[in-house]
Amino acid sequence: MNGGYTKAVLALGSNLGERNDTLSEAVADLVDPPEVRLLAVSPVVQTKAVGGPPNQPDFLNMVITVETSLSPHELLDHCQAVENKHHRVREVRWGPRTLDVDIITYGDLRSDDPTLT
Repeated sequence: MNGGYTKAVLALGSNLGERNDTLSEAVADLVDPPEVRLLAVSPVVQTKAVGGPPNQPDFLNMVITVETSLSPHELLDHCQAVENKHHRVREVRWGPRTLDVDIITYGDLRSDDPTLT
């Protein structure tokens, strides 16, 4: 921990709408509160959709590393609020989406909490 901050890795993906703009805006939204600080940003890569309905548009994906004073559940709530701001709908599992934000790591936490997994 760094002064009450925990390093976390967040994965972002988008395969609907203006994907590049959505990812850029989402990064800004994710690190907007003072409780989340941006450490690193990966390049954006284009990938085929895996699973879910057939013939989905390709995804643009990226990963960011942040440090946060939010708890794992608070960080998840924050990520979902950013998804909702970008009109994320959860109609079809692994379906197309304007924005998907996943917490990949949160410090060295290992959890089987169904909300977090």
